Amino acid sequence: MDQRTDDLLPVSLVWQLPVAIGVVHLLLGIALLVWPEASVTVVAVLLGLELVVAGALRTVLAVVERGSEARLLRGVVGVLGVLAGLLVISQPLRSVGLIVVVVAAFWVLWGLAEAIIALTPSAAGHRGPLFLEAALAIGAGAILLAWPGPTVQVLVMVVGIALLLAGLLATWAGWRLRGMVHDVETEAGQLDRR
Repeated sequence: MDQRTDDLLPVSLVWQLPVAIGVVHLLLGIALLVWPEASVTVVAVLLGLELVVAGALRTVLAVVERGSEARLLRGVVGVLGVLAGLLVISQPLRSVGLIVVVVAAFWVLWGLAEAIIALTPSAAGHRGPLFLEAALAIGAGAILLAWPGPTVQVLVMVVGIALLLAGLLATWAGWRLRGMVHDVETEAGQLDRR
């Protein structure tokens, strides 16, 4: 393998991570919508696991993303997601209010980070999906922060819908990135043949 091929390997992973994050969001969103009568402990553990996995995947994305101005911001948000998830998992019998505040605060932070990332030069080809993801995360987090005292079932429904939408968006963005990576790899192959 030459240096150009070595540089392309992490790029091909970039589309897989948003798809993986999307699938995690979709699965949890569906689980919460299908099982709205879940107890606070079950909801806390599921949300905590989702934050840990999504945070870890964002951290991996930050590590493999080369030449992006967003690496540090994505990495910090990923680590904070893991920490927020561990906090929620370690305190599952706390009030719904604590779970809501931790999850909502992380979502607002995540949304703000995605909005900032969308403004970077490396995001030029996919600003729309990033701004949509930012708006969804900030909106869902703001709703939960503004309305912190809902019943567990209302919390489960709001979070389930938000995760389902976030999962669809992340999966769609990942597949779009896959097409872009394929186009770049095809073009690079044609240049090599010349």
